[in-house]
Amino acid sequence: MGICLPPALFAGIGIGPVSHVLIHPPPGQRRAALRSESRAALTQQRRTTGLNMIVRIEIHRADAVYEYRVVADGDVLFDDTGFSSVVHCLVGAVEGLPPQVRAVEVACGGIVSGTYPLTVLAGSVAQVAQHAVNTTAAVWQALQS
Repeated sequence: MGICLPPALFAGIGIGPVSHVLIHPPPGQRRAALRSESRAALTQQRRTTGLNMIVRIEIHRADAVYEYRVVADGDVLFDDTGFSSVVHCLVGAVEGLPPQVRAVEVACGGIVSGTYPLTVLAGSVAQVAQHAVNTTAAVWQALQS
């Protein structure tokens, strides 16, 4: 059983007003449109650097709606909104990753909870999501003290 977070914990962190969430297309549509662009950008970057990639998945919440964005080197590769949980955000984000991504850094509400190889994340997405929520809640509580 996880820590009960205050409703406003993620509200307004990294996203605009709630109307911003309502104008986005349903989950998956926007992600599909941006996938080819992000894959092309990462493929070009890999050709020039020859390295595998670690990207950051940033998850935010407004009311009962979650959103994520995938970031590499400070650039947003793709994002999506309209999810019902952190788990669904992680699954959606990982589905859109190009093949050269080997690991992800997970940040929830602006707090980084860890860096995970894709194999670990795929095998235990619920535990990674719970760890992200618990870490964010613990840091939030510490900041309130």
